[in-house]
Amino acid sequence: MLFDWWEALPTRPSVPFVGWVGFTEVIVAASFLAPTWIAISAVANGWNPLLQFVAIMLAGAIQGFLVAFVHWAFLVRARTVPPLLAWLGLSSMASALAWGVAQLPTLLPRSTPASITTLLTLASIAIALALPNVAQWYALRPVSSRARLFAAVSYAAWLVGAGIMAGTVSILAHVNNLAATIILLIGGAYAGVLVVSVGTWMAARWLTMSQPKNSPPAKKKSAVVKRVAPSSASHKRK
Repeated sequence: MLFDWWEALPTRPSVPFVGWVGFTEVIVAASFLAPTWIAISAVANGWNPLLQFVAIMLAGAIQGFLVAFVHWAFLVRARTVPPLLAWLGLSSMASALAWGVAQLPTLLPRSTPASITTLLTLASIAIALALPNVAQWYALRPVSSRARLFAAVSYAAWLVGAGIMAGTVSILAHVNNLAATIILLIGGAYAGVLVVSVGTWMAARWLTMSQPKNSPPAKKKSAVVKRVAPSSASHKRK
């Protein structure tokens, strides 16, 4: 296989905290640059709205692929191996669709009341964040009975991270100082991505923990009975 080299590396009982969180922070932060740059360029250069919509969805697919590949590599080392093509393909398509859903409120007419726009924006973000996690749950189902727990905890982490970013943006609307704006923007982005990284690590740790064994005591007891029975029988013969 194409990625057998990673499976040949030393395995771990679970995903490492520093490795998972560090790589996730870097990949998530870096993968947001492309959609953000496209959105800024589209507004600055007057792109066609349909072209902007499709370009951001493609950038979202790249983001989903990068994040999914990093997480797959750590899961493989922990001996929880989701099918590679299903994991990457579903994650990429779901991430592209998520960015499409997140853009839907921008297509509303300008005359739309602010309350409706805010409600639709929150709903679109909640749905968009759920899509990649549902895709990964579907890919993990044949591998682990904890796939649903992994998706639920990851989704909660993304929701909290998005909430931190939304709070940062709302605060920035009332800040006029450039230095404070940059500090708040970087700090809010870092805090949001850190929550996502730690939350998904917790989900992955629970996913890769070994299942408890319930049967050994009963087996040992039966083995003892079988050994004692012949000796007692010979004693009676004597």
